[in-house]
Amino acid sequence: MKRVVTGVGADGRDTILWQDDVEPIAGMPGSSNETRLCWSSPARIALPSDGSDPVVERTMSMPNPGEARFLFLTFAPQSATPVHATPTLDYVTVVSGELWLVMEDGGECRLAAGDAVVQNGTRHAWENRSAVPCTIAATLIGAQISSR
Repeated sequence: MKRVVTGVGADGRDTILWQDDVEPIAGMPGSSNETRLCWSSPARIALPSDGSDPVVERTMSMPNPGEARFLFLTFAPQSATPVHATPTLDYVTVVSGELWLVMEDGGECRLAAGDAVVQNGTRHAWENRSAVPCTIAATLIGAQISSR
């Protein structure tokens, strides 16, 4: 997977500042997914970007309120995550394969390539019930957690 970063060059013109390969990092404990963290942004973003790489440690952490993480996850065939909740608003798109979203109350939904989910910090699990890998793109935005 290639990552391309744009910004303003030394000559003041918009340009591709750099590109590189995004290597897998450690993902969620207890799951067999492959995580590739593409970008991380602070709560306050200044544009144009200077092009510095905010993903220097190549480790996954949950974003603080207002921060964001952009990543790709690949789920192995016949794999599942534990039921979990994150302190984030997540925008998820299935890129390839199929995946089941399973909710705490037992509700579930089959997702295929092109389908999208808005995950609002609720308890859920992901299950790849198929014989082929499934890849999703996700943007996680850190949120304030209120009591239920």
